[in-house]
Amino acid sequence: MSGLFALGLGLVLWGPGCGVERHLDAAEEALKAHDLAAAEAAYRRVLEREPESVDALYGLGWVYHLTGEPERARDYFQRCTRIAPADHRGYKGLGSVAMAQEQLAQAVSWFEQALERAPKTLRC
Repeated sequence: MSGLFALGLGLVLWGPGCGVERHLDAAEEALKAHDLAAAEAAYRRVLEREPESVDALYGLGWVYHLTGEPERARDYFQRCTRIAPADHRGYKGLGSVAMAQEQLAQAVSWFEQALERAPKTLRC
Protein backbone atom coordinates (compact mmCIF):
# COMPACT_ATOMS: atom_id res chain seq x y z
CA MET A 1 0.00 0.00 0.00
CA SER A 2 2.81 2.46 0.80
CA GLY A 3 4.29 2.01 -2.68
CA LEU A 4 0.95 2.92 -4.22
CA PHE A 5 0.66 5.94 -1.94
CA ALA A 6 4.16 7.11 -2.93
CA LEU A 7 3.29 6.70 -6.61
CA GLY A 8 0.07 8.64 -6.18
CA LEU A 9 1.84 11.39 -4.27
CA GLY A 10 4.50 11.58 -6.97
CA LEU A 11 1.85 11.96 -9.64
CA VAL A 12 0.14 14.70 -7.67
CA LEU A 13 3.37 16.59 -7.04
CA TRP A 14 4.84 16.10 -10.51
CA GLY A 15 1.76 15.68 -12.64
CA PRO A 16 1.56 17.56 -15.90
CA GLY A 17 2.36 21.15 -15.03
CA CYS A 18 1.17 21.26 -11.43
CA GLY A 19 4.49 20.39 -9.78
CA VAL A 20 6.39 22.72 -12.05
CA GLU A 21 3.91 25.53 -11.47
CA ARG A 22 4.07 24.99 -7.72
CA HIS A 23 7.87 25.23 -7.76
CA LEU A 24 7.78 28.29 -10.02
CA ASP A 25 5.35 29.99 -7.65
CA ALA A 26 7.54 29.12 -4.67
CA ALA A 27 10.64 30.38 -6.46
CA GLU A 28 8.99 33.68 -7.41
CA GLU A 29 7.78 34.21 -3.84
CA ALA A 30 11.25 33.46 -2.49
CA LEU A 31 12.80 35.85 -5.00
CA LYS A 32 10.37 38.60 -3.97
CA ALA A 33 11.28 37.94 -0.32
CA HIS A 34 14.98 38.10 -1.30
CA ASP A 35 15.47 34.50 -0.10
CA LEU A 36 17.85 33.78 -2.92
CA ALA A 37 18.90 30.32 -1.73
CA ALA A 38 15.29 29.13 -1.65
CA ALA A 39 14.58 30.74 -5.03
CA GLU A 40 17.62 29.07 -6.57
CA ALA A 41 16.62 25.66 -5.18
CA ALA A 42 13.04 25.95 -6.46
CA TYR A 43 14.11 27.14 -9.93
CA ARG A 44 16.58 24.25 -10.12
CA ARG A 45 13.79 21.79 -9.26
CA VAL A 46 11.85 23.17 -12.22
CA LEU A 47 14.86 22.77 -14.52
CA GLU A 48 15.21 19.14 -13.43
CA ARG A 49 11.75 18.57 -14.86
CA GLU A 50 11.81 21.09 -17.73
CA PRO A 51 15.41 21.94 -18.71
CA GLU A 52 14.27 24.60 -21.18
CA SER A 53 11.86 26.44 -18.87
CA VAL A 54 12.39 30.09 -19.72
CA ASP A 55 10.65 31.04 -16.48
CA ALA A 56 13.20 29.10 -14.43
CA LEU A 57 16.19 30.20 -16.51
CA TYR A 58 15.12 33.84 -16.24
CA GLY A 59 14.57 33.47 -12.50
CA LEU A 60 18.00 31.92 -12.00
CA GLY A 61 19.50 34.74 -14.01
CA TRP A 62 18.02 37.19 -11.52
CA VAL A 63 19.15 35.10 -8.56
CA TYR A 64 22.74 35.25 -9.79
CA HIS A 65 22.48 38.90 -10.80
CA LEU A 66 21.31 39.77 -7.29
CA THR A 67 24.07 37.71 -5.66
CA GLY A 68 26.72 39.58 -7.62
CA GLU A 69 27.54 36.80 -10.08
CA PRO A 70 27.16 38.61 -13.42
CA GLU A 71 28.78 35.90 -15.54
CA ARG A 72 26.41 33.23 -14.24
CA ALA A 73 23.48 35.61 -14.63
CA ARG A 74 24.51 36.41 -18.20
CA ASP A 75 24.72 32.69 -19.02
CA TYR A 76 21.13 32.10 -17.90
CA PHE A 77 19.78 35.19 -19.66
CA GLN A 78 21.59 34.14 -22.86
CA ARG A 79 20.03 30.69 -22.59
CA CYS A 80 16.65 32.43 -22.44
CA THR A 81 17.36 34.27 -25.69
CA ARG A 82 18.51 31.07 -27.41
CA ILE A 83 15.51 29.02 -26.30
CA ALA A 84 12.89 31.75 -26.74
CA PRO A 85 14.28 34.48 -29.01
CA ALA A 86 10.87 36.19 -29.22
CA ASP A 87 10.58 36.50 -25.43
CA HIS A 88 11.68 39.87 -24.05
CA ARG A 89 12.88 38.66 -20.64
CA GLY A 90 16.32 37.32 -21.57
CA TYR A 91 17.18 40.58 -23.33
CA LYS A 92 15.94 42.58 -20.34
CA GLY A 93 18.15 40.54 -18.03
CA LEU A 94 21.16 40.96 -20.30
CA GLY A 95 20.52 44.71 -20.33
CA SER A 96 20.41 44.81 -16.55
CA VAL A 97 23.69 42.90 -16.25
CA ALA A 98 25.37 45.19 -18.80
CA MET A 99 24.06 48.26 -17.01
CA ALA A 100 25.37 46.99 -13.65
CA GLN A 101 28.76 46.52 -15.26
CA GLU A 102 28.60 50.06 -16.66
CA GLN A 103 28.51 48.82 -20.25
CA LEU A 104 25.90 51.41 -21.10
CA ALA A 105 25.93 51.15 -24.90
CA GLN A 106 25.48 47.38 -24.66
CA ALA A 107 22.76 47.82 -22.02
CA VAL A 108 20.83 50.18 -24.31
CA SER A 109 21.08 47.67 -27.15
CA TRP A 110 19.77 44.81 -24.98
CA PHE A 111 16.95 46.97 -23.58
CA GLU A 112 15.94 48.05 -27.09
CA GLN A 113 15.75 44.40 -28.13
CA ALA A 114 13.67 43.66 -25.04
CA LEU A 115 11.28 46.49 -25.86
CA GLU A 116 10.88 45.24 -29.44
CA ARG A 117 9.74 41.89 -28.06
CA ALA A 118 7.79 43.03 -25.01
CA PRO A 119 4.05 42.43 -25.00
CA LYS A 120 2.06 45.57 -25.74
CA THR A 121 0.66 45.50 -22.20
CA LEU A 122 4.18 46.11 -20.82
CA ARG A 123 5.01 49.03 -23.12
CA CYS A 124 4.43 52.64 -22.17
